[in-house]
Amino acid sequence: MAIKKPTIPHAELRNEMRKEEQAGSSLEPDSASQANTPDPAQNTRAYPEPETAFRPPKTRREKPVSSPDSAEPRTGHAEASEKMTISVSAPIPEKGVSKLFEALLQHHSEQEALRLILKKALPIYESALIDGSFQKSPKDYPAKPATATTRRAIKHEAFNVVKQAFDPLDVYTLNKIGRMIATAALAAFFKNEKNG
Repeated sequence: MAIKKPTIPHAELRNEMRKEEQAGSSLEPDSASQANTPDPAQNTRAYPEPETAFRPPKTRREKPVSSPDSAEPRTGHAEASEKMTISVSAPIPEKGVSKLFEALLQHHSEQEALRLILKKALPIYESALIDGSFQKSPKDYPAKPATATTRRAIKHEAFNVVKQAFDPLDVYTLNKIGRMIATAALAAFFKNEKNG
């Protein structure tokens, strides 16, 4: 039986087959490239989202400033400003002038006993200076040369009365005026003590 010769030459047939193989290989996916290509879903990292909320800076709370009209009056401070502290001195009374003084001598020295009496006598005399009744009181008493010295607070109003009554020419020192106040206060106290 006779063999039929192909109608297409052998060289052309090989070229057609090679073209078909190349065309088929280009359509198939490259497994190696797919393996190396990262998955977008898997490669996503969980980064913290930036804080978008606005946070105002911390500010210091200032204390409200109270007006002078709303402030409460300070009675203690006002009373202290009405007084002045001065040095006062007075002579030691002679025997028989004051029974209280002689009773205090059993437990205190002459100076300390006179200071204790002056602590009581000066506020009483201060009131007499303000209301004007001091003019009827004696200004001294029988005394020894020795003196007792201390410091006492007196109201400015009472001190001004003493200045006008005892030092109208404004020539005495503050210590001299203090001695005059203490001596007069004790003299008035001793007189009231005797009168009962």
